[in-house]
Amino acid sequence: SMSLMAFILTTLVASVGGPDGVAVYTTGWRVIALAILPMLGVASAVTSVTGAAFGAHDYQKVKISYLYALKAGVLTEIVLALIILIFAQQITWIFTWSKTSARIVGDLSLFLRICWLILPTVAFGMLSSALFQGVGRGFDALGMTLIRTLVFTVPFAWFLGVYLGWGLRGVWIGMTAASIAYIPVAFSWAILYLKKLLTTSEKPG
Repeated sequence: SMSLMAFILTTLVASVGGPDGVAVYTTGWRVIALAILPMLGVASAVTSVTGAAFGAHDYQKVKISYLYALKAGVLTEIVLALIILIFAQQITWIFTWSKTSARIVGDLSLFLRICWLILPTVAFGMLSSALFQGVGRGFDALGMTLIRTLVFTVPFAWFLGVYLGWGLRGVWIGMTAASIAYIPVAFSWAILYLKKLLTTSEKPG
């Protein structure tokens, strides 16, 4: 689903921004992906810890582990997001020092100044998915990913970038808005499951 989303987004970007737009998207997303790396480690830990707690029937610890990781993840990504926002111009120069790439300086800087907001939202989706993987609910994790990529990100980017004619700026805003709009879905899904898990465990017998 992630590959399909990337393919569709690349197609949308190419349709409104041409080759330069694709260059901006692929380069800018490398920066975002680098800042997401800490979440991969946290997500791996969430899967392991919640899996062990679930296996031991310590469902309260499952909830505590998820919420603790979520707080730590959001704070970490906020710090990284602010670094990208503050040093967007300097980061842009790293990737556009040659004469052939100098023409995308403005567009790449714009990408970073819009998409930095995606980072704090990543923890909600990634860690909620990791929780479901830990407790053996792989289809829930898959469903969350499909909803985030194909129900939120792609339609938002298409609507603002192509349908409304906002171009590359619209695609970037659409991607960011989709990530923010997805937070209640991911968080509610996880919290409702945890509430159900704890309620079930408290029943006698």
